[in-house]
Amino acid sequence: MEVLGNALYLDAVPETWLKRAYPSMYGLASWYTDLLLRVRELESWISDFQLPPSVWLGGFFNPQSFLTAIMQQVCHYIFIIFGQKMVKKKNRN
Repeated sequence: MEVLGNALYLDAVPETWLKRAYPSMYGLASWYTDLLLRVRELESWISDFQLPPSVWLGGFFNPQSFLTAIMQQVCHYIFIIFGQKMVKKKNRN
């Protein structure tokens, strides 16, 4: 409890929080503000159920996994469209 109190007094993110949080060089006040912005961004996605036209990559806890998911979705979409066109061509002949 003393370590937590010292971290709060020094405007530092407590070590126990850092183990479960995203990496950041901010002090506690700035870190908390940034955390709230990230949560607000994710909540807006949940309420819309739709990917916005632009995203704040720095706001993700793991941007690499998001980019991988987007690539997989695009490849899946292209394959389905390509597959449908191939089927249609075969049916026409």
